[in-house]
Order: sequence, then structure tokens, then C-alpha cells
Amino acid sequence: MDELFLRKSEQQHARITSMKYIGIIPARYASSRFPAKALTLINGKPMIWWVWKSAMRWENWHSLYIATDHQKIIDAAKEYSIPCLLTKDTHTDCLDRAAEVVDILEKDNKAGDRYVIIQGDEPLFNADTLNVDLSPPVVNFYTVVHE
Repeated sequence: MDELFLRKSEQQHARITSMKYIGIIPARYASSRFPAKALTLINGKPMIWWVWKSAMRWENWHSLYIATDHQKIIDAAKEYSIPCLLTKDTHTDCLDRAAEVVDILEKDNKAGDRYVIIQGDEPLFNADTLNVDLSPPVVNFYTVVHE
């Protein structure tokens, strides 16, 4: 039983490391409930920096981008040398913003095999949640809530 588990783990690891994963962190500036939330300082650094830093703990990224609709977020990302892409300000949700990023990357010949969206307001994102089978075309993640 243990040998079978080890073999499956090794196969899963090989699948994960052979894929080109691109992370997208959508960060909208004009939130109706909390404008400029991504730039809110936490221990002296903008929230978006903490999200990016937490996500970067996953060792299998090919690249990880912030996707935003506002120059102020791009400026903050540049200050910390975080790759950032400017998207339209007309998107209604993070999936639309991420889809635009995929289009941008594909046009620039920087496409990935899989794209992972990490919410821009999760400064304590646990990168270990990505250590699952990511081979299906769609993998649905959720945020674990603790009391």
C-alpha cells in the first residue's frame, strides 16, 4: 500500500513539475466596498505585495503576475519588482481580468499550460493548497475558512 502511494506521489510530482504554470493575481483598484484595497498597507507594505509573496512560496511557477486596471497598483508592483500587467477597467470579475491576461500572454508567446488565479485580497494565501493534481483542464479552488 505504501509503495503504491509513493508511486502515485512521484507521478503527480512529475506531472506538476513538467507543466508550465502561470499565476494571475487580479487586483482591481476601484472596488465599491473598499477602493484601493490592494494598496492597503499591512506592516508597511501593500496588501498585494503580501499576496504575491505568499503565492511565490509555491516552487512550480513559471511566472506569477499581478493583473490590474490601475496605474497606482502597477507603480506599487514595480517598486517591489513584481511582474504586473495592465488590464481594462471594464471587467466585471476576476475571471474576465484573468482571461485578458491569458490573451496578452498568448499574443506575446508567453502562454502557459495551466493558469492559476489567486485572489488579490488573500495576503495569507497558503501556497500548499496548490500541491494537488493540477492536470485536469479545470481545477476549482476555494478558500478554507477557520473559526
